Amino acid sequence: MKLKDLLVYKEITIQCHDNPDADAIASGFAVHRYLEDNGITAKIIYGGYNEIQKTNLCYMVEMLNIPIEYVKESGAKFSGLLVTVDCQYGSSNVSRFEADEIAIIDHHQVQCEGIAKTHILSDYGSCATVIWEMMKTEGYDYKRYIDIQTALYYGLYSDTAQFMDITNPVDKDMKDDLVYDKNILRTLLNSNINAKELEIAGVAILRSNINEQLRFAVVKAHDCDPNILGLISDFVLQVSEIDKCLVFCDKPNGIKFSVRSCNKDDQANHIASFVSAGFGNGGGHLTKAGGFIDKKKYEESQFAEYDHNNFFTHQLKKYCKYYDIIDSENYKYDIDGAGLYKKKQLKVGYIRATDILAPGAVALIRTLEGDIHLEISDDMYIMIGVKGEVYPISRSVFEKAYTVSEDEKYDLELPYHPKAKIIEKNIEYSLLDYAKVCYSNGGGVVYAKKTNKPLKVYTRWDRERYTVGKPGDYLVCRCEDLNDVYIIEEETFGMTYETVD
Repeated sequence: MKLKDLLVYKEITIQCHDNPDADAIASGFAVHRYLEDNGITAKIIYGGYNEIQKTNLCYMVEMLNIPIEYVKESGAKFSGLLVTVDCQYGSSNVSRFEADEIAIIDHHQVQCEGIAKTHILSDYGSCATVIWEMMKTEGYDYKRYIDIQTALYYGLYSDTAQFMDITNPVDKDMKDDLVYDKNILRTLLNSNINAKELEIAGVAILRSNINEQLRFAVVKAHDCDPNILGLISDFVLQVSEIDKCLVFCDKPNGIKFSVRSCNKDDQANHIASFVSAGFGNGGGHLTKAGGFIDKKKYEESQFAEYDHNNFFTHQLKKYCKYYDIIDSENYKYDIDGAGLYKKKQLKVGYIRATDILAPGAVALIRTLEGDIHLEISDDMYIMIGVKGEVYPISRSVFEKAYTVSEDEKYDLELPYHPKAKIIEKNIEYSLLDYAKVCYSNGGGVVYAKKTNKPLKVYTRWDRERYTVGKPGDYLVCRCEDLNDVYIIEEETFGMTYETVD
């Protein structure tokens, strides 16, 4: 479903979930403005037992002049189309109102069935991002409205625990794209906690569960706004015996948690992903992250009888002992048991980095797998592999291993097109717009062997962020340089390398 598909209706009611949060309000506001600009009569509503009470949300509605209405009576009926945003019609947190037709725009896991008009992107961090992408796809000029941009920005901020839970590159793109009212945002950001939440934070901190040997803490808080979890995490991390912590609270549909780390060998986003694997989702940034444990998945797991504090303590203990660390700067590859491999004759993409970026510039390369930070050098080439993987190599390696196809453009169907961004200048380049074709020619022979243990590998190209290898992936290095070590995922290696005869 596209936003323009809604324009056939004369009247549209936009429904947020009960007790709406900033993301729901922002999403409703943006859809309302889009519809009004296209001549459609629309209104924003929500139901439930209580009107909006949180200070920051009251300020948001007032300062941005958001025309949202509280509908107290249950079973109300509305003419035309009812479109739910940041929620799904029939869910337990959405008052059931009647309408001629129903549509859904959301970013949560799919819960509804039998509704034709839906646009649900469950891997997006906020519904605001879903709406932003829909508007951008249609060429709608949202940029002329700073109030809409401010609302969308704050919606993403709030739904991703101050941007710490962001994993999807589209969320990151929206964050970089929006121009917001800094004064309004400053007011909203400094109105997030009330006296009751301050008490919740204080009680949680007093009951911290600290493991001094492994240098982590697990903290349980009473049900609260996700931002409060981050506040508690930030405070606990200041304890000298702790370099990583996880703070959680129980929600009706699962467990919300926040992670902080000040140890570069234990990235917060990686901890969040590890802890939630198989139970929900987690991610974020190197030092701050978060996630969610789905109640149903948890109750169906081997941990169903575990106290939640014990569950997270178990997961963190497992994480701390799980990985071996390899640093290419002081690691010499052991060729014992390794095979010799060469690149298959495959078509891949390449960009000479200085064709789009100045030498010395620090660029953020954004891919579906995550962000890579690179300092651009004169001899750097940026490669795009057969699965869309992006990695840098030197000119000498490129010239030895690849043959250029003159002027042939590299084209690849990908769910997300990798980008190069210069954040401080607000400039971005879609790498596929500049990528040309080259063919691997069997040069650049490497040693490779499967790893039988989980690894964290610091490559020569990135000294601050490790890449993760799981058992079965390949630990690789160039034959002429036993320090140039890196990980290649098992399936990708099989697609791109073959043994040397």
